[in-house]
Amino acid sequence: MQKPQPQNNQADHRTDVQIDPYIPAANDSNALHAITASLELLVSGESTELHLEQEPEFCRIRRRINGLLTETKHLSTNLINDLLHQLNIEFDQTGGKQYIDLAVLTDVHQFELSYYQTSHGLCLNIVARYAPVPGTLDQTRLQPESINTLRAQLANASNGITLYICNEARALRDVYYAMLSEANDLEHKVVSLESKIDGHIPRVDQIELSSDTDITKIFTLCSEHADRLFLNTGNIQNIEKQIIQCLITEPHSANLFISGSCIPHVLKQLASIGLFENSTCSYLNKIIEIQATRLICPHCADSMYISDRDQQWLDKNSVVKGGYLQKAFNTALGCDRCNQTGCSDSVTLLSEYNIDSTLIKSVTTTTTKNAAALLQAQSRKTSIRYQHELLARSGAVRFEDFRRSL
Repeated sequence: MQKPQPQNNQADHRTDVQIDPYIPAANDSNALHAITASLELLVSGESTELHLEQEPEFCRIRRRINGLLTETKHLSTNLINDLLHQLNIEFDQTGGKQYIDLAVLTDVHQFELSYYQTSHGLCLNIVARYAPVPGTLDQTRLQPESINTLRAQLANASNGITLYICNEARALRDVYYAMLSEANDLEHKVVSLESKIDGHIPRVDQIELSSDTDITKIFTLCSEHADRLFLNTGNIQNIEKQIIQCLITEPHSANLFISGSCIPHVLKQLASIGLFENSTCSYLNKIIEIQATRLICPHCADSMYISDRDQQWLDKNSVVKGGYLQKAFNTALGCDRCNQTGCSDSVTLLSEYNIDSTLIKSVTTTTTKNAAALLQAQSRKTSIRYQHELLARSGAVRFEDFRRSL
């Protein structure tokens, strides 16, 4: 097969390369073989991004698996350039983006390649353009009771804004598309505004946002035709503020998905753009917090005895009443089956909060810590913090991860 000619950095570039998963990358000079396992994780949906960073004596290969960043070093002085040469791709010195089709395992997948230079050398980001998305909430990592909560929220067709705040972009995306699919029916017109379209849902009008999107014009169109509105704003600057302003101007039944590591911090950011002012809080329906939590690898797990200092911290910060079992906590240093991460899977936790004057006052006038305490008191045993501690006490979550999450 004749190889395609190099393209400029603005055009789509297609080639057809079959990756043999059985050839060990460490013993092969072929650059594609060095990243075979990482590409397989991308197309399977277990990993969200592959990041290659070339240094003088080796190349860092970084992957995010179940929300955890992992890194390996490949002993190559020119891995990125070798890879681009093998794929017959050229970037200019300022970098850019290109799209390429690669046959990984049995199917052909499209990847987005972003190239740029750093003070250390060259960097290349590889992202699967159309990673698999769940078709129903049952296909996510949510617990059954959490799925019932979201379905009940979908059934509530009253006007208002429901905020969904999640600590991990992949978990947020999965819940977003699952709810979008379940909200789709012949009786309602559903419109989805997305920072990046990762999956196409039949009969749903999906609009990809960009930094120069005319939000007001889009909302005018949505207000005329949409029965239900879904928004996943991503990290586009100023989009969230424009969206909030339009939602307040044109009251609508809207589901707004925002990525953030700490729900009180996100709420304070929203308060800074006027979301919790008295004139607008009536449009707020509910806040739903979603958190992706890594589960310990059962193959490398081992019982651990926490130190006296950790015991004192636990006694002070525990929200679970009852006796403490010394052997309840486990650790996992990492093995081949979990890619040396200590975590082999994840679960998505969920908690919901009603919006009232007390919560609004706490968010706008007190510290983030006090706002978190109020949220915990409101949801009690259904709070993310309570659920996370139960997982840690049962040995399903590492004590280190549990402590780091608070």
